Amino acid sequence: MANKTTANAFMASAQKSKREMADIQKGGSDKRETDEVELKKISLLIPAWLHKQAQLHRVETGESMTKLIVRLLAEELG
Repeated sequence: MANKTTANAFMASAQKSKREMADIQKGGSDKRETDEVELKKISLLIPAWLHKQAQLHRVETGESMTKLIVRLLAEELG
């Protein structure tokens, strides 16, 4: 029974991530809300401690890793 519950949790998480990605593509709460946003996939290496902090932030706030990274990069560079 635990496997079924775990699978449902993963499916719910995947669906939430898809909705968040759609929000990001639409521009989300960014200052360019009305513009269509093209996303690019990147791969980056970060220290394990930083990854753990990002995961804890995700669990505590519900903000996906993608949204967190986009928000932080926009604050720093945008």
